[in-house]
Amino acid sequence: MQTIENAVMIVAMVEKSVANEVASQLYTMTDSKISIFYGSGQSNEKGFLGIPLNDEVVEIVCAVDQPEVDSIVKTISEIGRLDELGKGSIMIVPSVTMMIPSPKSENP
Repeated sequence: MQTIENAVMIVAMVEKSVANEVASQLYTMTDSKISIFYGSGQSNEKGFLGIPLNDEVVEIVCAVDQPEVDSIVKTISEIGRLDELGKGSIMIVPSVTMMIPSPKSENP
């Protein structure tokens, strides 16, 4: 197991029609050290989890380093069109500790 300390967790609720676009953009822009990815058809390289909540809203959860927070929140807000669609929210949870499986190359 690998422990990542002092990460920042971002939980965003976005309209279903833009969820994959938001997740894909976050995937390409972040330098997150998290090594697990779930959802949205991406590979197992980064820490995003997309959870369909109902027919209209998807929850996107990611854990990133502190310097990335502002740009990620801005991206979620813009691509997720939170103001325009009138749906969604963003919550930031500072200083989380995560335990994740070690990358396969580090396993003996």
